[in-house]
Amino acid sequence: MYVITVPPRLIVAQVKDALKAFQRALVSEKAHTKGWTFTNGEDHIQQQFKALLFGSAGLSGDKKVIEAAFSMFKDFCNGNKKAIHPNIRGSVYGIVLQEGGKTEVDISPYLSLRTYRTH
Repeated sequence: MYVITVPPRLIVAQVKDALKAFQRALVSEKAHTKGWTFTNGEDHIQQQFKALLFGSAGLSGDKKVIEAAFSMFKDFCNGNKKAIHPNIRGSVYGIVLQEGGKTEVDISPYLSLRTYRTH
């Protein structure tokens, strides 16, 4: 009889990947349907729901949401202060930091300081 041992790290990674895929399956379609643009005609709950869907889909690996987050981030870095709606700013930063490379990680602290500077 043979016993195959699997390192605990591998099991944890597999479970994590499976949970992300499950989360993506739950929220991606609805995130695409609702979108991530915000209008004045939407009530507060709808805006919160859209922001939640956007963040959940992006952080679970939805490619369309990730592309949108990178596009908003790039526009924001190029000086368009309204490129990222405040409701999804934290999610955009999180997605870009999770999926991005050294360039995005290096620039993020400076953007935060510039964005929230009061004087």
